Amino acid sequence: MCINLSNNKLTLAYVFFLSGLLIKPQMLLFSPVLLVGMIDYIFRPKFDFSKLTRAFVTGVLSLVGFLILCLPFGIGDVFNKYFSTVSSYHYATVNACNFYQFLGLNWANQEDFLLFLPIKVWGYIAIVLSVIFVLALGLRTKDNKNKYMFLSGIMIALIFTFSVRMHERYLYPAIVLLLLCFIYKPLKQLYLSVCALSVLHFLNLKYSMVDYLSGQADINSPYLILVSLLTVLLVLYISFSVSKKYLSDRTNENDYTLTFRLTPKVPEATRKLAVLDKKDYLIMGIITLIYAAVALSNLGDMKAPVTHEDFSTDDELIFTFEDNVAPVKIAHYTAPWNNQKYEVSMINETPTGL
Repeated sequence: MCINLSNNKLTLAYVFFLSGLLIKPQMLLFSPVLLVGMIDYIFRPKFDFSKLTRAFVTGVLSLVGFLILCLPFGIGDVFNKYFSTVSSYHYATVNACNFYQFLGLNWANQEDFLLFLPIKVWGYIAIVLSVIFVLALGLRTKDNKNKYMFLSGIMIALIFTFSVRMHERYLYPAIVLLLLCFIYKPLKQLYLSVCALSVLHFLNLKYSMVDYLSGQADINSPYLILVSLLTVLLVLYISFSVSKKYLSDRTNENDYTLTFRLTPKVPEATRKLAVLDKKDYLIMGIITLIYAAVALSNLGDMKAPVTHEDFSTDDELIFTFEDNVAPVKIAHYTAPWNNQKYEVSMINETPTGL
């Protein structure tokens, strides 16, 4: 999407945006960047009514294509899945080292009050302010074609840092996008910031994937608070300081003094690729349609089987295993909500004959 916006190809940007939305609802976070691209396409260098018409028509057609692809799954079910995904977690942060982790609110209910407002309201305010900031930054930068990828990285980083219901993995796209930005404009401050952000994210992942899963970690440890504080400060630095230099037209040689001991070599083609003609595209299209018909007709059920029990205080659940076969390992989810405490015990009873 970002590359096509840079190349002034709005239609392809629509296609990639909606394709991403089909795969992951979080693609909606990139919508402010798409909006900046639409405004640039229509109004710069000056307003063009034909571009406005083209942007509207291609946008509608892309949306229609999106809805058609949703039909096999049921449009209602798809949108319900989007909304249920957004509301599936009810916590300020889920092991993500961000602003709320810094305040000691890991696994805190988002309905709890922080100052005079519920935590989730602060999260919504953060989203609105992040969108306004990215839009202002994008619209203020007029002639920089590399801005879209940078704005996308900033958007994801700000949402991760200040919105609610964040997991540690949600910072991945920001790091990748900001690192790709270095290819287009090798700014020293950007490179060092991404390196530091990668280290902090690695420490966050170490806690989530190793310490937390071992069941021995303190969800509000000083370690997490320190990593969270550094992450918040670094994201703010990238958003307000690095962005000025990256999106500025002015150049300063001191900002590009990174030395790499590499000898650049122009890539050479090993052989000439065959050119595809109409017959090739027709064959690929037919194969794709046949496969799609078979695959979409065997999608299965939209509901997965679920076996669960609702417990109250002093309730017990007894499993009986025949032939003296007992489980070797028992796995349980360690999410620390409601201060849950339970006891697991095993009784080995040998039946006696009459």
